[in-house]
Amino acid sequence: MRGLKLIKQFDRNYSIVAINHAKLKEFKYCVLKYSGDIHQLLSDELIADNKILSYLRENSSGEFDFLRENLKDKLSKLKELVNTSKTGYGKNDGIYMNFLAYEALKESYAVEPLYLLQRSDVENPKFGVDSVFYVDKTVWIFEFKTSTTKLTEKATAKKVAEGVDSLFCKGNTKIASLYDCKTNISAKSLPKELSTIINELIDNRADTSKILTIDGLHFNICIVSPSDTFDNDELKKYIAQKYLNCKECEAEKKICQKYKCIKYREIKIDNVFHLQLPVDFSLEKLYDSLILKIGESENA
Repeated sequence: MRGLKLIKQFDRNYSIVAINHAKLKEFKYCVLKYSGDIHQLLSDELIADNKILSYLRENSSGEFDFLRENLKDKLSKLKELVNTSKTGYGKNDGIYMNFLAYEALKESYAVEPLYLLQRSDVENPKFGVDSVFYVDKTVWIFEFKTSTTKLTEKATAKKVAEGVDSLFCKGNTKIASLYDCKTNISAKSLPKELSTIINELIDNRADTSKILTIDGLHFNICIVSPSDTFDNDELKKYIAQKYLNCKECEAEKKICQKYKCIKYREIKIDNVFHLQLPVDFSLEKLYDSLILKIGESENA
């Protein structure tokens, strides 16, 4: 079965906000320029040429059946929750919204996925290191933070701080996905330096000070959410408040060295990337569109 060809186009417009701080160099965001239904356009791109399958370990065309059933299940649960006050997983998405950013990350940083998601990841997203990319002989960890509600500059800065906390302040996180990365490195005959980096990360995952000194390892945050046009000065102000400046340390006039404090003195993020979706983005419409496009692809 061949993949469905991309029949519609949209452009990604990138902007960079220079932070120029030891803990963060820059904030890059992407705004989509398009005409038509953005949910159809995004679905077209994921399904075209079986692109979404390249993000999965089990990547035969038969996986479309699994994805369709998974999407139907998510859609059913989402509709049950849409009129309730419940929040979290049911009204958010840590898989398909992540996928929306993959091509933008590849364009921006020339990275490729190193960890390929398994069915269990799609069915039940788990906490841990699960967004691992590579470029040349370097490993790039991306902590994804998604929201289906519109993020302001202040809310986005809070997501940055939450991403830092997830990367460095959670103690012993699950590392099973890192072993899968090693398998993928071997299977694809990728540079041996990648295995060296992954081994060091596995051995020192709970030691923030050590993993921050691993050569060739880059820590990044990717945010995916609806957003209006940002005021860059406001964004910089809130990033300083929420991440760069530690009120606890300033009050005590000392450098914080506790993992539970996201301002741990050695913590630094190489890149923050924000895929800004239109304010009328709907997770329900995305699921509906993906289900439709999978059907069209199978009939192509």
